[in-house]
Amino acid sequence: MRESPPEPIDDTLRLPTRRAILWEQAADLQRVLTLFFAIIIVLTICCMFLVHCVIKLSQREPAVLQEDLGYVSYRTTEVYRLRKDIVMTFSRELLATLLTVTPGRYNNLVLKNRVDLKVLDVFAKAAYEAGEQRLTANDRQDFELYDVKRFVDNEYPDLIAIACRGEKQVYREQTDPAGNVRPHLKTELMALVLYLQQRVPTPENPWGLFVVGVKLPDHEKQSEAIWQQTTDLETTLDTKGNPIAPGKNPGP
Repeated sequence: MRESPPEPIDDTLRLPTRRAILWEQAADLQRVLTLFFAIIIVLTICCMFLVHCVIKLSQREPAVLQEDLGYVSYRTTEVYRLRKDIVMTFSRELLATLLTVTPGRYNNLVLKNRVDLKVLDVFAKAAYEAGEQRLTANDRQDFELYDVKRFVDNEYPDLIAIACRGEKQVYREQTDPAGNVRPHLKTELMALVLYLQQRVPTPENPWGLFVVGVKLPDHEKQSEAIWQQTTDLETTLDTKGNPIAPGKNPGP
């Protein structure tokens, strides 16, 4: 049996335009490249996000798991910098002990880790010499600090000269000719200078400041002259060449 001849191929027959043969006219290659490009963009965004997370985690304070109660806390560390509020607190506590004198009692040895012993001896000697007079007149003295500034003194460039201005109050009992005891209160604004060294903060001296000298005024005009030779602490440097930072605002 003879086979019938094959049917002739119609040259006018065209394939559908929406049906692409494998790699025909680079249509499939374009789709693959577009898909790869979209995947690369997505992976790039993911990598950028991961890098951002790693940087944030590296800057975050480490969490510490306490062994006793199991609380999670964050350790915070701060580089020590000399600030105005540190100088203010140091000077206030220091002068409150040095310049507060009551009849029959004066002890400044609590400042031995913050003040040179020679300076303490001078104040102790002055309090001792006027001790009998204070007992007789019930003389009491204290000092309230108002402000601190940098004192301009080029004679001691290795020290931090701090001008402290406040009010010195002297309470004294005076007896009139009739034998009546009358209280007398005398107040005056006084500015004095503290010459400070910077040291490593310790538990006994967390401020890192040490007094090696004190300049006291002899009269009120000299006190005003001291205060006129001052400038703001924030515009000056400490002994290590670092700018003195402004004081921190107290929390609520």
